[in-house]
Amino acid sequence: MRISLAALSVCALSAAVSYSTLCYAAPSVGEILDANRVASGGDAWNGKATFKETSDYVGQGYGLPTEGMVEAVKMFARLEGILLDPVYTGKAAAGLVDLVRKGKFACDSNVVFLHTGGSAGLFGYPDAFDFPPAR
Repeated sequence: MRISLAALSVCALSAAVSYSTLCYAAPSVGEILDANRVASGGDAWNGKATFKETSDYVGQGYGLPTEGMVEAVKMFARLEGILLDPVYTGKAAAGLVDLVRKGKFACDSNVVFLHTGGSAGLFGYPDAFDFPPAR
C-alpha cells in the first residue's frame, strides 16, 4: 500500500542549539518531502509547509546542559531505548516533551521527531547525567 504525500500540510519546528544559530538557513520542508518523493518514486508534493524556529530550549548556551535536556535524554533512553546527544537532539527532545505537556499537539496528530545522531556526545557530560566515575 502506497501513501500519497502530495497534499500533505506540514508544520516543522526547529529547536535552535544556540542563540547565534537562530534563523540559520535550513532546507525547506518542501525540499525534504520532494527529496523523499524522488527517492521513493512517489507523487509530487504540493502541500502547504511552514517552518518555525525557537530558541526556547537553548538554556544558558550552546553545549550547556539544561534540566529539560537531561530529563528528555533519560526519558528517551529509559522508555524507548533511544540515545540522544546532549547538545542537539537532547535539547530538541526537551522541546518536544515540553510542547506535548503544554498540549500543543492534538491527540490524533502525527508528530515526527528527527534524531540526527551524536549519542557518543553523552560521554562528554558525565556530571549532567550522574554517570559513575571511570575506572
